[in-house]
Amino acid sequence: MLAFLLLALTVNASFESGSLKSSEVKSPTHVVATIQGQADAAGRNYQPSWFYFSIGGLEDPAVKGREVTVDLAGLEGEYNFQPHDGSGDRNVHPAYSYDNLHWRYFDKTEWLEKPSRIRVKFKPEGERIWIARTPPYTLAQLDSLLRSIEGRRWVTVREFGRSVQGRPLQQITITDPGVPVEKKKTVWILARQHAWESDTSWVFEGAARFLSGADPAAADLRRRYVFQMMPTLDPDGIAAGGVRFNRNGYDLNRNWDVEDARLMPEIAATRKAVESWIAEGHSIDFFLTIHNTESADFLSGPVGAHGSHAKEIGERLNALLKSATHFSPTGGVRDSAAGEKAPGRLTVDRWVFEKTGAPSFLMELMTNPSPAFGRPALTSDRLNFGGALVRLIDEALTNAPASSSHYSTPMRERLNAYEGTLERWLQDDIVNGYAARQAKLWHRDYSSVEAYLKSVEPNRERYRAMFAIPGVKPTGAPHRRPFTRISGIRAEWVTVPLSGGITAEGLLAMPASASGKVPLIIAQHGIDSYPERVFGLEDESGVYKAYGRALVEQGFAVLAPMNLSSIERRNRVERLARLDGTSLAGIEFERMKLLLDTVLEDPTIDQNRIGFWGISLGGMAGMYWTPLEPRIKASIITAWFNHRRNKMAIPDTRYSVFLDTTEEYVFLRGWLTEFTDSDVASLICPRPLMVQHGKKDGIAYWPQVEEEFRAAQSHYEKLGFGDRAELVMHEGRHEIELPSGLAFLKRWLGANSGK
Repeated sequence: MLAFLLLALTVNASFESGSLKSSEVKSPTHVVATIQGQADAAGRNYQPSWFYFSIGGLEDPAVKGREVTVDLAGLEGEYNFQPHDGSGDRNVHPAYSYDNLHWRYFDKTEWLEKPSRIRVKFKPEGERIWIARTPPYTLAQLDSLLRSIEGRRWVTVREFGRSVQGRPLQQITITDPGVPVEKKKTVWILARQHAWESDTSWVFEGAARFLSGADPAAADLRRRYVFQMMPTLDPDGIAAGGVRFNRNGYDLNRNWDVEDARLMPEIAATRKAVESWIAEGHSIDFFLTIHNTESADFLSGPVGAHGSHAKEIGERLNALLKSATHFSPTGGVRDSAAGEKAPGRLTVDRWVFEKTGAPSFLMELMTNPSPAFGRPALTSDRLNFGGALVRLIDEALTNAPASSSHYSTPMRERLNAYEGTLERWLQDDIVNGYAARQAKLWHRDYSSVEAYLKSVEPNRERYRAMFAIPGVKPTGAPHRRPFTRISGIRAEWVTVPLSGGITAEGLLAMPASASGKVPLIIAQHGIDSYPERVFGLEDESGVYKAYGRALVEQGFAVLAPMNLSSIERRNRVERLARLDGTSLAGIEFERMKLLLDTVLEDPTIDQNRIGFWGISLGGMAGMYWTPLEPRIKASIITAWFNHRRNKMAIPDTRYSVFLDTTEEYVFLRGWLTEFTDSDVASLICPRPLMVQHGKKDGIAYWPQVEEEFRAAQSHYEKLGFGDRAELVMHEGRHEIELPSGLAFLKRWLGANSGK
């Protein structure tokens, strides 16, 4: 366990890919962090190239609002048997994050000499900061990438070997299975031979996502190529926060002339995979291994030994990359044919050429500020570069521009770059600008419940205005018709005619034998669903757990409103609603209110005991409706509550993001200027609120749900009602968690006995 505590600050690197040798908290606002390097099996070539740690305690009164200084020490080392004093790192700009997900680079650094140190300063924007050499890319992120693409028919993922510590080495094959392999060329791409070079993994992911995606240009490439892709040869190093050598101390981009499956199983397995492919009668038409270095972008390869064909391919690719991407070489392709001849120094690109005769190259991508940006490349830049790279490899191999039916690659990359700047600007404001808006717009008074409700009322009114709720009215008597498909339960459809010819409609079920007035639960169905499923009808997946029936059997009345449920229908109506100055969400809220008015005319329903329970799209409705409908006294949100800024705007392999879907209806104008989920929950407070989420539910990364819920719960705790906010984090998926939900509603609303 690597954790050091002094004063308020805590320094920690005990997590996947974390690395730090030691730390010293010199004062409440000054930390010296010494980097943990790695040497080879002979104790030589010690390289302190990777660091990744966090500093906590930034909210402590001794720190908050003050400038914090971090000195990175231990930069001295040795490369290719030549000692150095670390001065090659003078232009390093470390990356930082306040959520360990979204990474930026320090704009300014200071270089200290004798001893060499990098100094960064910052004013805290959160309670903890993570600092790394470059944005980390962990094995968990790789696993998420593989899970997200391997179900596609043109993607195959196989294990081709094991590392020193027994971790799997994976190979991704991407090609159109409808076109015979013999008619295709093969492009082989290798990344992350060295654990510290995390930027290469972001490039790799960008390439894999593009090639496996729906872009017509990707489909064209799949028809013409087999892409053999290896995401890393050093999973052990990635897990441990290593630098350059495998767990036995061997450089995985040297030693390719040595066959030793015990000391270097990663090299042996890769050699076997390449040799097997060739032995099966296939070709390798282009090979590339991707690396990071500090201060230069370049391509190198044994072009002198290759002959003119390979050199022409390399020079074309070099020129295309320079003109269309942030790749900024200062010259042509470097010739590695005359490289080191000593045993144990052969690189993979030279081995592939010697074995197959294929044009083989090594790419270095600088981690220092890029001339193209005036800053280091961001993860979004690397992801975009990965997609461009495979398109440009095709152009270099065919010596022809893209088909006239598509944008040329330089034009595509100009558009990508422009789109990228817009996306980053907006995403940064949505995510990183939120705290400043929050401080300006929310002024909660926790001195009493009355003071609190008064203090958030301006926010509530702005929340209401966001939905542009239309002024529809009932136009006639409600219509009721029995519904007999729920065995043993008395139920009916209730339809209320409204202005404009629309209706509010829902399925109402009543307990058969309850004494006195009964509480009512509004039970809202999810996407691609309907009210009957709330009661267990036609629910083949079982996600609803017949919770409507269970509620009735516990003595609750249940009202299940019918909302539009398909994505396509919701999008179409939302477009019209926006043109008419309203929103589908606003329409559905008003329909629910008017339907509730009608149902509450029944004297057997207790108007003071109304609750809500919705799943998925129904959970969304609960987060929309409960803050604006005071008659709802307790609410359960299932499979919706989230870190809303990330969920809406930040692509991540660990969860689905609405930005990458076709669900236009969820993008409400101005939503994230003020109303992330924890802030919306503060408009429900002090009414009881339960959030249910399954750890296997792909809509969210569950630690983020926990983080957002803690922020929501803090409002309850400050009012002295901490027990009214409850998070149920279960091991399941996108589904109702029945026992806890029933207990919650019985506790806060009570229930009369019996069916």
